Amino acid sequence: MKKLLLITSFLLSFNAAALDEFGTLDEGVRTLITSVVSELKLPNNNETKMDIYNAISFVFADDNDWSSYWLGYGDVSNSRIKSDEITFIEQFINTSDKGMFFLSFIYDKKENQLLLNSKQIRHGTDKEVLGVFSETKANTDEYEMIHEKDNYAMSQKKDYVDFSGFSVMDGTGAIVYFDQVVIDL
Repeated sequence: MKKLLLITSFLLSFNAAALDEFGTLDEGVRTLITSVVSELKLPNNNETKMDIYNAISFVFADDNDWSSYWLGYGDVSNSRIKSDEITFIEQFINTSDKGMFFLSFIYDKKENQLLLNSKQIRHGTDKEVLGVFSETKANTDEYEMIHEKDNYAMSQKKDYVDFSGFSVMDGTGAIVYFDQVVIDL
Protein backbone atom coordinates (compact mmCIF):
# COMPACT_ATOMS: atom_id res chain seq x y z
CA MET A 1 0.00 0.00 0.00
CA LYS A 2 2.86 2.37 0.86
CA LYS A 3 4.40 1.74 -2.56
CA LEU A 4 1.10 2.56 -4.27
CA LEU A 5 0.80 5.83 -2.32
CA LEU A 6 4.41 6.71 -3.10
CA ILE A 7 3.95 6.03 -6.83
CA THR A 8 0.67 7.97 -6.88
CA SER A 9 2.18 11.01 -5.17
CA PHE A 10 5.17 10.83 -7.51
CA LEU A 11 2.90 10.84 -10.59
CA LEU A 12 0.74 13.64 -9.19
CA SER A 13 3.80 15.81 -8.58
CA PHE A 14 4.79 15.49 -12.26
CA ASN A 15 1.24 16.39 -13.33
CA ALA A 16 1.21 19.42 -11.02
CA ALA A 17 4.53 20.59 -12.45
CA ALA A 18 3.20 20.25 -16.00
CA LEU A 19 0.05 22.23 -15.12
CA ASP A 20 2.13 25.08 -13.72
CA GLU A 21 4.25 25.65 -16.82
CA PHE A 22 3.35 29.35 -16.55
CA GLY A 23 5.16 29.47 -13.20
CA THR A 24 8.43 28.49 -14.88
CA LEU A 25 8.46 31.55 -17.14
CA ASP A 26 10.63 34.59 -16.45
CA GLU A 27 9.07 36.83 -13.79
CA GLY A 28 8.91 39.83 -16.15
CA VAL A 29 7.09 37.79 -18.79
CA ARG A 30 4.64 36.48 -16.18
CA THR A 31 3.98 40.03 -14.97
CA LEU A 32 3.38 41.26 -18.52
CA ILE A 33 0.95 38.44 -19.34
CA THR A 34 -0.84 38.76 -15.99
CA SER A 35 -1.36 42.48 -16.73
CA VAL A 36 -2.84 41.62 -20.14
CA VAL A 37 -5.19 39.05 -18.58
CA SER A 38 -6.27 41.47 -15.86
CA GLU A 39 -6.80 44.50 -18.10
CA LEU A 40 -8.73 42.50 -20.71
CA LYS A 41 -10.81 40.74 -18.04
CA LEU A 42 -9.84 37.32 -19.41
CA PRO A 43 -10.29 34.06 -17.53
CA ASN A 44 -7.48 34.20 -14.95
CA ASN A 45 -6.00 30.74 -15.29
CA ASN A 46 -2.66 29.33 -16.38
CA GLU A 47 -4.10 27.80 -19.55
CA THR A 48 -5.21 31.24 -20.81
CA LYS A 49 -1.87 32.74 -19.79
CA MET A 50 0.06 30.01 -21.62
CA ASP A 51 -2.11 30.50 -24.74
CA ILE A 52 -1.05 34.16 -24.72
CA TYR A 53 2.58 33.29 -24.01
CA ASN A 54 2.69 30.77 -26.86
CA ALA A 55 1.35 33.45 -29.23
CA ILE A 56 3.95 36.07 -28.19
CA SER A 57 6.93 33.91 -27.15
CA PHE A 58 8.86 35.00 -30.27
CA VAL A 59 9.43 38.34 -28.51
CA PHE A 60 11.30 36.66 -25.65
CA ALA A 61 12.92 33.73 -27.52
CA ASP A 62 16.54 34.88 -27.18
CA ASP A 63 16.47 36.00 -23.53
CA ASN A 64 17.12 39.53 -24.74
CA ASP A 65 16.81 42.49 -22.39
CA TRP A 66 13.49 44.27 -22.72
CA SER A 67 11.15 46.71 -21.06
CA SER A 68 7.50 47.40 -21.71
CA TYR A 69 4.57 49.71 -21.20
CA TRP A 70 0.91 49.21 -21.99
CA LEU A 71 -2.07 51.37 -22.84
CA GLY A 72 -5.72 50.46 -22.50
CA TYR A 73 -9.16 52.05 -22.57
CA GLY A 74 -8.69 54.18 -19.47
CA ASP A 75 -5.43 55.90 -20.35
CA VAL A 76 -6.98 58.84 -22.22
CA SER A 77 -8.97 60.82 -19.67
CA ASN A 78 -11.80 61.72 -22.06
CA SER A 79 -12.30 58.17 -23.36
CA ARG A 80 -15.93 57.06 -23.09
CA ILE A 81 -15.13 53.56 -24.33
CA LYS A 82 -16.14 51.34 -21.46
CA SER A 83 -17.15 47.84 -22.47
CA ASP A 84 -17.34 44.58 -20.63
CA GLU A 85 -17.98 42.72 -23.90
CA ILE A 86 -14.99 43.93 -25.93
CA THR A 87 -11.73 45.00 -24.27
CA PHE A 88 -8.43 46.26 -25.65
CA ILE A 89 -4.81 46.66 -24.57
CA GLU A 90 -1.65 47.51 -26.51
CA GLN A 91 1.68 46.40 -25.14
CA PHE A 92 4.85 48.23 -26.28
CA ILE A 93 8.04 46.19 -25.81
CA ASN A 94 11.45 47.71 -26.45
CA THR A 95 14.27 45.17 -26.71
CA SER A 96 18.04 45.30 -26.64
CA ASP A 97 18.57 43.33 -29.85
CA LYS A 98 15.28 42.63 -31.66
CA GLY A 99 13.93 46.14 -32.17
CA MET A 100 10.53 47.26 -30.92
CA PHE A 101 7.29 45.30 -30.69
CA PHE A 102 3.70 46.48 -30.50
CA LEU A 103 1.24 43.80 -29.40
CA SER A 104 -2.43 44.80 -29.63
CA PHE A 105 -4.93 42.50 -27.93
CA ILE A 106 -8.67 42.78 -28.56
CA TYR A 107 -10.89 40.42 -26.56
CA ASP A 108 -14.49 39.69 -27.50
CA LYS A 109 -16.09 38.10 -24.45
CA LYS A 110 -19.16 36.94 -26.39
CA GLU A 111 -17.04 35.04 -28.94
CA ASN A 112 -14.41 34.12 -26.33
CA GLN A 113 -11.67 35.02 -28.80
CA LEU A 114 -8.58 37.12 -28.45
CA LEU A 115 -7.35 38.91 -31.58
CA LEU A 116 -3.62 39.62 -31.51
CA ASN A 117 -2.02 42.12 -33.89
CA SER A 118 1.76 42.16 -33.61
CA LYS A 119 4.28 44.52 -35.15
CA GLN A 120 8.05 44.34 -34.94
CA ILE A 121 10.15 47.27 -36.06
CA ARG A 122 13.77 46.56 -37.03
CA HIS A 123 16.25 49.14 -38.22
CA GLY A 124 19.72 49.00 -39.73
CA THR A 125 21.73 50.09 -42.71
CA ASP A 126 20.13 50.29 -46.12
CA LYS A 127 22.36 47.37 -47.22
CA GLU A 128 21.07 45.15 -44.38
CA VAL A 129 17.45 45.96 -45.15
CA LEU A 130 17.96 45.48 -48.89
CA GLY A 131 19.58 42.11 -48.14
CA VAL A 132 16.53 40.92 -46.20
CA PHE A 133 14.26 42.36 -48.90
CA SER A 134 16.17 40.50 -51.65
CA GLU A 135 15.94 37.19 -49.76
CA THR A 136 12.20 37.69 -49.19
CA LYS A 137 11.55 38.67 -52.82
CA ALA A 138 13.52 35.66 -54.11
CA ASN A 139 11.51 33.24 -51.91
CA THR A 140 8.50 33.10 -54.23
CA ASP A 141 7.33 29.80 -52.74
CA GLU A 142 6.50 31.49 -49.44
CA TYR A 143 6.14 35.23 -50.18
CA GLU A 144 4.52 37.49 -52.74
CA MET A 145 5.22 41.15 -53.31
CA ILE A 146 2.24 43.43 -52.63
CA HIS A 147 4.04 46.49 -54.01
CA GLU A 148 7.59 47.56 -54.77
CA LYS A 149 8.87 51.11 -55.37
CA ASP A 150 12.36 52.66 -55.51
CA ASN A 151 12.85 52.86 -51.74
CA TYR A 152 9.97 50.92 -50.18
CA ALA A 153 8.09 47.67 -50.64
CA MET A 154 5.66 45.29 -48.96
CA SER A 155 5.47 41.51 -49.04
CA GLN A 156 2.96 38.99 -47.72
CA LYS A 157 3.52 35.44 -46.55
CA LYS A 158 1.24 33.36 -48.76
CA ASP A 159 -2.01 32.22 -47.12
CA TYR A 160 -1.33 34.18 -43.90
CA VAL A 161 -2.16 37.58 -42.46
CA ASP A 162 1.60 38.14 -42.22
CA PHE A 163 3.28 41.12 -43.91
CA SER A 164 6.69 42.80 -44.13
CA GLY A 165 7.20 46.46 -44.97
CA PHE A 166 10.63 47.61 -46.17
CA SER A 167 11.91 51.18 -46.34
CA VAL A 168 15.37 52.59 -47.12
CA MET A 169 16.65 56.17 -47.30
CA ASP A 170 19.86 58.10 -46.73
CA GLY A 171 21.95 55.04 -45.80
CA THR A 172 19.47 53.67 -43.23
CA GLY A 173 16.56 51.31 -43.44
CA ALA A 174 13.71 49.76 -41.52
CA ILE A 175 11.63 46.63 -41.71
CA VAL A 176 8.23 46.34 -40.07
CA TYR A 177 6.93 42.81 -39.63
CA PHE A 178 3.23 42.69 -38.82
CA ASP A 179 0.70 39.93 -38.54
CA GLN A 180 -2.58 38.92 -36.97
CA VAL A 181 -3.68 35.74 -35.20
CA VAL A 182 -6.76 34.63 -33.29
CA ILE A 183 -6.51 32.84 -29.95
CA ASP A 184 -9.54 30.79 -28.99
CA LEU A 185 -9.99 30.81 -25.22
